[in-house]
Amino acid sequence: MIKEITIPILKRKKYALVALAAAIIMAGLSYYLTIVNVAFHSFFVLIQMDGWAFTTVSLGLSLII
Repeated sequence: MIKEITIPILKRKKYALVALAAAIIMAGLSYYLTIVNVAFHSFFVLIQMDGWAFTTVSLGLSLII
């Protein structure tokens, strides 16, 4: 049901660009807040805490979602 609603909307270039921009902004904000608040300003501390696989998957999913 969600596909039937979202696919036609996102096929319009204007809405696709807005969705892409919003996804990039949210992913960047999430990444920034994670690094600043949890990993003490170090990406490598984040990787040590979570592991390579989790960090890669979570950053990838944050771009998709």
